[in-house]
Amino acid sequence: VEIEGPYTEEKHLAIESEYWEYQRIIAQKESMQIAYQSGAITSTEYNQFLSKSIEAERMERVFERLYEHSRYLKEQTENGYEVAYFDDSGWLKLAEINLAWIGCIALILLCSDLFSMEIRTGFVKIQSLTKRGRKPVTITKFLLALTFALFIGVLSEALQFIFADVGFTLCGGEYSLISIEGFTKTMPVWVHFALAAVKNVALYVLLALTTTGLSKLTGRLVPTLGVMTVIVFAPMI
Repeated sequence: VEIEGPYTEEKHLAIESEYWEYQRIIAQKESMQIAYQSGAITSTEYNQFLSKSIEAERMERVFERLYEHSRYLKEQTENGYEVAYFDDSGWLKLAEINLAWIGCIALILLCSDLFSMEIRTGFVKIQSLTKRGRKPVTITKFLLALTFALFIGVLSEALQFIFADVGFTLCGGEYSLISIEGFTKTMPVWVHFALAAVKNVALYVLLALTTTGLSKLTGRLVPTLGVMTVIVFAPMI
């Protein structure tokens, strides 16, 4: 029976049957050893059983996880949800990967000095004497911060997807998210993770603009770095 795809009772019964068959073989190890030692079976028969037993022990570990997951899918089906069998290891790994701290450090470092640098160099005084004043430069710096955030955010999220796909494979994205244990939403898997990526990029943008705003407000590098570092990383401790 082809397992991957929408849940069916036939697939569940096939998995259940295979699992208990491996359990039956493993349970015979002691009795077969006694039978061989007593001469009830030949060495050829015993060696054949040992080969089957080794294979059963290897596959039993795989099918134990698959059988437990199949029971979960059966339960969700009985609750009225449409679920499916697919390799969810890539999606689970994607949910665990978190490169946010690297992106946050980069953004704080890049944006904290956008305005304080003007004061240190004295450029702010020159700007105040120009006809248009500091407004164009201020707008440009906020746009630069926005660019930093979008670039780092998109790159960070893309790297996480690439790592999960290359290392574990992201398949079954079209199936309901509730097919993966630990999730309760019924939207397609890919939609959930795409929305999460968009949300993360939006948070990068918020961080960049907040850091830039604080840099403009304080006009100093160290206080801006300190305040933003505490705000971002203190909750992680």
